[in-house]
Amino acid sequence: MRISNLKLSLAIVLAVVGTSTALARRVEMPSGIFYYQPAASAQGAEAAWINPASLAIYNQPNVQFMADYIDGDYGKSWGTVTSSRRLAFAYRKLNNPVGDDFKEQIYATGFSLGTYLYVGGSYRYFQDGPGIYHKRHFWNVGFTIRKSPIFSWGAVFSNLNRGKIDGERTETEQRYSLSYRPMGDKVTVSADMFLSTGTRLSNADFIYHVEASPYPGLYVNAFIDSDKSFQLGFRANLLKYFVGERSNFTSGGDHRGSVVFVGATSLRQASIIAEKSRRLSVSMSGRPAENPARPFLGKKRTSFVTYLLNIYRAADDPSVSEMVLNLSGLSVGFGQAQELRSALEYFKSRGKRIEGGKKSSENCEFC
Repeated sequence: MRISNLKLSLAIVLAVVGTSTALARRVEMPSGIFYYQPAASAQGAEAAWINPASLAIYNQPNVQFMADYIDGDYGKSWGTVTSSRRLAFAYRKLNNPVGDDFKEQIYATGFSLGTYLYVGGSYRYFQDGPGIYHKRHFWNVGFTIRKSPIFSWGAVFSNLNRGKIDGERTETEQRYSLSYRPMGDKVTVSADMFLSTGTRLSNADFIYHVEASPYPGLYVNAFIDSDKSFQLGFRANLLKYFVGERSNFTSGGDHRGSVVFVGATSLRQASIIAEKSRRLSVSMSGRPAENPARPFLGKKRTSFVTYLLNIYRAADDPSVSEMVLNLSGLSVGFGQAQELRSALEYFKSRGKRIEGGKKSSENCEFC
């Protein structure tokens, strides 16, 4: 079923992308405020403009405010983003000294197709902007595959609607991304490739990105692109709050501007401020569904992938020291059993204990 869903999704996207012609005009997104992050490792509300598929992975309530610093001026461009329950809304206003300012809205969502595949879509609308950007809109779709904590893959196809300029259809933009975490969250190495449907592979643009966590809750990152321009930045988590900054430079080292951001999340996260030790309680029974129905009223069932994600997150959360596991009456197939076992082994590999709650023969198999 997962493979069929993936094939169907990709077939639909490629069918749309394939209708673009090499003679079409390219419309690139204006830069500013919405900072760069690899499409394969985006997390939190930033997924709205990077890869909406990641909203299915990090779906806790999150809010963030951003402002720029360029040539001694603060806050001439600014933006905000908020996300909750796999939905996100973002807005930015970009100062344009030679014409109308850019004013953009983004509506995005993401969902899972099985345990490893995540799909998302977004609608980007420029309510105001200079020239061709005025009243222009973009339909986009993104994919993420995460089969293990080490590797992740992402792809984003933008401007699928191929809005017209002077009566001619524009090109669809493509972005392919790969992230590698050889040491978990301590080091993430990524590469993103950018091209349009009218661009030869040999002319594609690349960004090479690295992020390191020298201390729990502190992340420093940098990238260099095909033009040898580069970016330096950081993010510091303060319990349920965070602050960060991204600074861009030319290949010669001249400062091109910075973006500063602050935010808050309901999701437990590694923090530079120590938090009291906690224990995770996981209780599963019956046959967990991959994508359970989500009623407007009544109790909502937890999906199997959500259980797995909670275990992986708790494994990387320094405030969680152990897990109490109750699998009484659990009935899973071979595939789900292997995925659950992998998640529990990862939890224990972080030096954390697992204690059985109501034990049964099935519990002992996993513990």
